[in-house]
Amino acid sequence: MAKLKDIPKFDRPREKFLEKGADALSDSELLAILLGSGIKGTNVKVLAQKILKKFGDNFLNVTVDDLKQIDGIGPAKALQIVSVLALAGRLYDKQNAPDNLILSAEDAAAQVSELKEKKQEHLVCLYVNARNALLKKETVSIGTLDKSIIHPRDIFAPALEMRAAAVILVHNHPSGDPRPSEQDKQVAKRIIEAGQLMGINVVDFLIIAKNGVHSILGEIKKTELMNTEYVAEGSQSSLFDLLVDANQAYFYEKGLSQDSPKNKKENDNLRFIDLFAGIGGFHIAFHNAGAECVFVSEWDEPAQKTYRHNLYKISPEMFDSGNFIGDITKVKSFSL
Repeated sequence: MAKLKDIPKFDRPREKFLEKGADALSDSELLAILLGSGIKGTNVKVLAQKILKKFGDNFLNVTVDDLKQIDGIGPAKALQIVSVLALAGRLYDKQNAPDNLILSAEDAAAQVSELKEKKQEHLVCLYVNARNALLKKETVSIGTLDKSIIHPRDIFAPALEMRAAAVILVHNHPSGDPRPSEQDKQVAKRIIEAGQLMGINVVDFLIIAKNGVHSILGEIKKTELMNTEYVAEGSQSSLFDLLVDANQAYFYEKGLSQDSPKNKKENDNLRFIDLFAGIGGFHIAFHNAGAECVFVSEWDEPAQKTYRHNLYKISPEMFDSGNFIGDITKVKSFSL
């Protein structure tokens, strides 16, 4: 079988694309450019034709495992192809289905605007895929919002069934006041924690009423409703992550010091050792709970330097006593 280099340059996929543009290429030629190279005995154009013939109209839904079944397609190449298809699908959705995308608190509120007029409290879930396109809107509760009648399974069972990537909770206040009550916050916290266990991102918890809309996400980020966005490049911060960040903000705003808050009443006598310590995240958590670190082991020298820089101020006794060491296998005993 002819090798690609033996084909005239004007008929090779890359050269053809550069000279005439994408519209001049067939589907298999475009795929050949993505593949880059063929395999022994099969040039890249033929390999591309073979792939498209195998999957036909279902090619847009092909998986990494599907592609790995073809000789010459390994995990890396399969992942590259599927990723390109996923990216193209997301961009297509954004251009062709704007009414179905939920990219902000305003978008979510628009999907449930009828709740402002309801005389009873409702809890509505908006299920979205990884592209933030709405999969389903479902009312999971009508009546008083109470932990005894709202169970996380009522929220996450549909999400698992439709393979939703995330859920946005919307709750109305018939009183007209959109500010969250203490009960709202407790229910939200309970659902967010359940979502973390289920691997489903709880993006936001909105309160909607005649006098406005209140976003817990916006409250934590201290942004106006119109500036509260649900999509971020690279990674998407869930409401749970933001709650944790808000609760621990003093570490970043004030820096670590001996004055960092501790739960002294409960944990005054609690002591711990930090093995395979990294740069000190475990130490920070226990220090904040009021515990005292008495021994640390970390073999990586750059990590040791970072650990000392971050934590000497809050645990000087541990460092000064010589209980900050490297290789744990070389330590027979230590003294407190």
